[in-house]
Amino acid sequence: GLSVGESVFDNFGHMTLHFAMTEAGMKHCFEVVGELVRYAAVLRASVGAVADTPAADTVAAVWQNRKRTLRLKFDHESRSGSYESVVALAKRLRHYPDEAEDCVAHGRLWGEYAPEEVDAVLASVVPSEMLVLVTDKDAAAHAPLQQEAHWGVEYSVRPFTDVDTATMRAADGTYRLPAPNAFLPVDMSLRPRGVGTGEVPQVVLTRPLCKMWWRHDAVFGAPKMAISATLTAPVANSSAVMYCSAKVFAAAVDMLLAERYYSVDTASFGFGTLLKADGLTLTVHGFSDNLPRLFITLLDAALDATPGEAVFSMLHERFLRAIANKPKRNSLEIAAAALDDALVARPVSAAAADVAMQGLTYADMQRFAAAFRQTAAAEVYAYGNLVAGEAVALGEGVEKALQRRFDSGAAALYRRTSRRVVDLGGVSKLIVRHTPNPLNKDSATLLHYQLGEDSPQLAATAVVLAQLLSPRFFAELRTTQQLGYRVSAAKHIELNELSFRFKIQSSACPPTEVRRRIDAFLHTFGDELDALSDTKVAETVAAARRKLEPPPHDLREAFARDISEIRSGRHRWTRRSDLLDALSAVARSDLCDLFRRRLLPRTPSAHTVGLLSVHHVCDGHAEDGSACDQGVGAWQSGRPLLKSWSR
Repeated sequence: GLSVGESVFDNFGHMTLHFAMTEAGMKHCFEVVGELVRYAAVLRASVGAVADTPAADTVAAVWQNRKRTLRLKFDHESRSGSYESVVALAKRLRHYPDEAEDCVAHGRLWGEYAPEEVDAVLASVVPSEMLVLVTDKDAAAHAPLQQEAHWGVEYSVRPFTDVDTATMRAADGTYRLPAPNAFLPVDMSLRPRGVGTGEVPQVVLTRPLCKMWWRHDAVFGAPKMAISATLTAPVANSSAVMYCSAKVFAAAVDMLLAERYYSVDTASFGFGTLLKADGLTLTVHGFSDNLPRLFITLLDAALDATPGEAVFSMLHERFLRAIANKPKRNSLEIAAAALDDALVARPVSAAAADVAMQGLTYADMQRFAAAFRQTAAAEVYAYGNLVAGEAVALGEGVEKALQRRFDSGAAALYRRTSRRVVDLGGVSKLIVRHTPNPLNKDSATLLHYQLGEDSPQLAATAVVLAQLLSPRFFAELRTTQQLGYRVSAAKHIELNELSFRFKIQSSACPPTEVRRRIDAFLHTFGDELDALSDTKVAETVAAARRKLEPPPHDLREAFARDISEIRSGRHRWTRRSDLLDALSAVARSDLCDLFRRRLLPRTPSAHTVGLLSVHHVCDGHAEDGSACDQGVGAWQSGRPLLKSWSR
């Protein structure tokens, strides 16, 4: 990872460069810093150059672009009182408490370009003005070491050696100054609300390669937009090898698109890529002017991405390290992964993917990339300052981008990956897992109670029950019994299934004992629920309503709510309002009925129907299952033990 920016600390401004290195790359640390020094010198050489010449002042152009976009951003964001703008204002006030008026109006205070000041800043990017902080696993390479008094962390401090300085000065990379940004927003006008514009997303284009959703923003009145497309191809889930190839390819695309960060950032846009089960998702947001054109440019770049073998090797090594580090994860993470593997049926299991990743080759990724380009289809959503015709044009642009690469003999039409939650029905299951790790002194207990298919009535009852149960669970098992620092009970939704999850990570007790205490708590809580007054129920319902009633704070939050329904395929646009309506009807009898049917153990040592429990046992704890489930024998080291039975 690589990022460059400036920071202010106690009124002292400094520029920072952050980069992450592989273990093998640590020896090149000063070479990378040297590239920064060399590039600063190249930029400095352009300062004050005559405009409209090959040596034109690049910094001046960037300065003017930044001044303009920051002013636009200030005019259209700071007044909205968004969370981000409030946090930024608080930070400025902390550093400059005596200049409150300027802090509020900072977006309009960007001054005129001053070449001499910029030259002075760039002149300071030299080894003699630098502090280099290195975090390295190889402590011996930095001897002699000192020890920090409070945490006991070992560290060393030394001046640059002649070798360090020479390495930095020897950087000889070929540098390219930024080109003019073709995506800077100009048109800030608001599109009129058209006839037939609804309050929910609408499908405006359905083609074999593209399904286009659109909604016009009639709430925030900002010249902004957000666009997201999920690209999917059946080949991605056709085998474990193709699934792993898709993961590496998506990481490579994300890295290659980062090269376009300058043109995106200087136009105040934001973008990101994400690999989900349904495919590769590309999202762009910002001012509406030029955003669709930028989106198509990034889409073309993603489809044309041709990661080299060196990039593949680096990313493949990263995935292999992640697999190797799985046994070193904390117990709750391991338990959650085991539960996910058992609960969600996927075309490719996590275990099969780990095996396939071990033997993945560059040729595998090349085969996937070729098949992906030739079979990819897209589901796109655009929300904000655009009318239906512009959304249709965007969808057609996406289709053309895909058609240029599509294999006419392939099966088209966007479709989601087949995933489903396993219906436990009348079956309860226990998974006992042990991953040897001498450093891990915590065991984990994770209980997943299936409540049923998501509906407004069931969700409303579960929300109120969670409001009552969760704080009591934490107070009893974390604060009073001190079982561990990670203790939680919460409502959960997976695909279209509602559930309740109890999680405890403990070094004090093995999972069997933790499970016994959870059962005991549930029995006690059941008695409390029976004695609950109608006034307390009404207060809890009112508290739940207060959390759900606030509308989206900004366009991006509204977009996020819509896109979650589109990606899930549920299309329940009135989910929140339906839930609010259902909350009004929740009574104590509903809470007691749901709790007794789905959460309350029938005996202190028996499962409830619709329960999947996971015990992850650390090296210091014993586990035989006898304390909570009859008939479950000894666990096997490193392998899950799965038992199931019906009531």
